[in-house]
Amino acid sequence: MKEIGIWIIGIIVAVVMVCALALDYSGLMWESFIGPRRENVRRNIYESTESFNEGKKQQLAKYFYEYNQADESGKIAVCTMVRQSFANYDVGKLPIAERSFVKICGGF
Repeated sequence: MKEIGIWIIGIIVAVVMVCALALDYSGLMWESFIGPRRENVRRNIYESTESFNEGKKQQLAKYFYEYNQADESGKIAVCTMVRQSFANYDVGKLPIAERSFVKICGGF
């Protein structure tokens, strides 16, 4: 009788462990599916905030000032920074003067 009880307890422990592993694995699969989508939504919300867009405008104004103060090699360096900083930014949100500066630097 004691051996049967030990077998039943062993089977219950094994089933609980298998269930725990299955739940953990399904949680990982769910997170790998929904995680990137959740982060894209967070990024889109962040990029639509006023503080992000104002920060980009101020950064571009700083680059424009540095561009006007620089010599030819400095202008190339500033344009490189502008292209890198505004590669994924919607320049349509910028005023016309700033937009033309980004285009001068080879941005889109």
